[in-house]
Order: sequence, then structure tokens, then C-alpha cells
Amino acid sequence: MKKYLEQILVAEILLFSGGIVFCQIYLSLIMVIFVITSFIYYCICGRRSSNIFNNLTILLSLIVWILLVQFLFVGERNSNRDLTYILFPTGVCFILSSISFNRFRTILLRLLTLLSIVSIIVQIGYLLRIFSASALTPPGKFKPYYMCFYFFNVAWGGETSRLSSIYWEPGQFQIIILFTLCLFVDELRCISKFKYLLKKFGILFLALLMTISTTGYLAFAILILSVFFYSQVEKKKNILTYLFCIVCGLFFAFLLWNSSIVQDKLEQRNEISERTSYAIRMADNIACINITLSSPYYGYGIDTKSLKSQLFMNGSETSSNGWLYTSACLGVPYLLFLLICIYKRVKDMNPGIPIILVVIVLFVSQCNEYATFFPIMYMYIFKFKHYKKIET
Repeated sequence: MKKYLEQILVAEILLFSGGIVFCQIYLSLIMVIFVITSFIYYCICGRRSSNIFNNLTILLSLIVWILLVQFLFVGERNSNRDLTYILFPTGVCFILSSISFNRFRTILLRLLTLLSIVSIIVQIGYLLRIFSASALTPPGKFKPYYMCFYFFNVAWGGETSRLSSIYWEPGQFQIIILFTLCLFVDELRCISKFKYLLKKFGILFLALLMTISTTGYLAFAILILSVFFYSQVEKKKNILTYLFCIVCGLFFAFLLWNSSIVQDKLEQRNEISERTSYAIRMADNIACINITLSSPYYGYGIDTKSLKSQLFMNGSETSSNGWLYTSACLGVPYLLFLLICIYKRVKDMNPGIPIILVVIVLFVSQCNEYATFFPIMYMYIFKFKHYKKIET
């Protein structure tokens, strides 16, 4: 029973962290199921967890602040979307309080690898015209997604070569991959086990490259440089081997930076008047910064008319920076609280490299998507049952 529940709950974290069919059509039902199943799992496995009180303190702090903003400071609710900021972390709180760090990341890696394999096969099959796609338009959306087998978004924005998997766009998929890889920094830095690492993480590397996400490439380059600079090499005295690994890491990061995808995005800076991806994202950043500065302590609330009005007046189309959008919604104190929790959780992981580097990877990865309230984020907010590097 315990093992089945673990698999189901980790799968829910993956599926509910931006899956088109799951999150944009059945969100209310999903949140209820997620909380109920996570609480059942806690009752079975987590009642003796020493970290539950710490996690509940974090959870209550988040909930109280959200409720104060929505009902007291702003005093306006335009939808029930604030429930996603409450119910998703509640579910993750119970899950992480009941499972060990190593057990969780092992299951997550296994499921994400399987999802990536199937997604790559479906994407290639669609490109080769083996599989067909049908249009799916979630409620409240104007443009349809073109889905294979109902779940896989194979033609995001008409750019059929980009891998989105089951998520609404490639940018969200790269977040899922990088947030998972960052759980394994301690293993990634053991570069002397190259074949082992390639076998274990190769599919995720390939999937990340197939997203063709500029932000994902930049975050991945930072991760690669970090693990190579602080790598563990057998026979450390072999300076040539160590230098070779460092040079390989720098070269790989250089290739990513100079890829046509990254350079094309950066070249759009000269076309700021055009409706390019770069222009839209820069407008989003500036707008969210201006909105945050106008109400730095508690923001304008989650999905309120006031927030929407401010976003429109400041020229934001997509609110694409998750961190800045969070501060615009709930203020700087809420954002700082999240970042402090992330720093502490990465420290608990004992990654073997400077903690700030892992935080930077997570931060950069989330800079191109507005949603910081999905379950995948909260696995860096709450503490696991324990962090022993043994599977339990």
C-alpha cells in the first residue's frame, strides 16, 4: 500500500505541475484529490515525522499571509485561484513530511524519465506524421493546443519541433526537468562516473535540449559549470583529468550559450519595438517590477481585478517571470520567504557545491513562467522526512 501511494503521489506532483489536461480543465477536482491522497499517505507513513511541525509552521505562514492579502489588505477576490496557493502546498507538506529525500527523488527521476521517453517518441512520431493531433481548447483559453493521444502537446505555438510533453509549453517542461536534476547535484558532480551519469540522466538531458528553451539552456549551462567546477574526480591528484573535465564543462556551456536558440533570442533586443518573445518578456518583467514597487508589502492580490488592471496598464501580456509575478500578487515579504525556504532546503540536501549556485539555477529556470504555485515548486519549500542518502 505504501509503495503504491508513493508512486501515485509523486506522479500527481508531476502531472499537476502544469499539465494541460490535468491543471487547466480539472483543477478544482485535482486539488481536492491531491490533498486527500497526501493526507492519507501522511496518516499511514508520516505520523512520526520530526519535520511535520516545521512544515506545518511554513504552511500556516503561507496560508495566513495569503488570506490576509486576499481578504484584509486588498479585500478583493475575483476567482478561486488563491485556493491553488493553499491546497497545493498543503498536499506537498504532507507528502514530504512522510517520505525520505532519497526515496522521493528516486521515484521522481524514474517517473520523469519514463514520461520523457514517451514524450520524445510521441513528438518524433508526430513530426514524422506517424501520429496525428487534435485540437484541445481548455476553458478560458482562446487558442487551442494540438494534442496527441489527448495528453501530449506536440505543436506548441505552431513550433512543432519543440518538446512540451504534457505541459502547456516547453518552458514549463524545462522547469520540471531542471528542478528534478537539482535534486541530484551531489551525484552529478561525480563526473568520473560519466557512463553511469549518462545512463541515469541522459534521457532528461536530451529532453531538456529538445525543449529548445533559452531560459532552460542558460539554467542548464549554469548547472553544468557548477558541477564541473566543484566536481569529484577519482584520484584527485590527477590534475590533467580534473582540468579536462573543467574544460569539457566550459566548452559545453559555451556551445549552449552560442547556440542559435540563445543567440536568436538575445538578438531580439534590437527589435524591442516588435512583438518578439524577448520584447514581451522584458515588458512583463518591467511591468511586474513597477507593480511590485507600487505595493511592495502585500501586492495586489491573486488574480484580482486590481492586479489585472495594473498588468494591463503597465503593458504586461503574459506575466512570464514567476518570481516577479509572485511579488506583484503577494508582495516582497512573501517572495523573500519563499527564497529563504528554498535556500534552507537546498542546504539540507547537502549538494556538495555552493548552495547559492543551485538556488540560481532554480531561480533562472523559473524566470520564464509565471506559475510558482505548482507542486513541483513546493518540494524546495518544505522539509523531507529526512535527508539521509540511503533509500528507505
